[in-house]
Amino acid sequence: MKAKRGTAIIQSLDRGLKLLEVIGRSGTPLALNDLRSALDIDRSSIFRLLLTLENRGYLERDDATRR
Repeated sequence: MKAKRGTAIIQSLDRGLKLLEVIGRSGTPLALNDLRSALDIDRSSIFRLLLTLENRGYLERDDATRR
């Protein structure tokens, strides 16, 4: 569902959901630069989104590969 014209969306939530969609479709662990390229979001924002999603249990990071 797309937001109707003039309807406000929560940008950070939208970005977080897009991030989850990209990760879910990949089938392999992704590096921060891979996500940046796929989403066109700056590295610091992606990093904070990833930390938040990891903290809430939606993602796991492989400590060996950092992906």
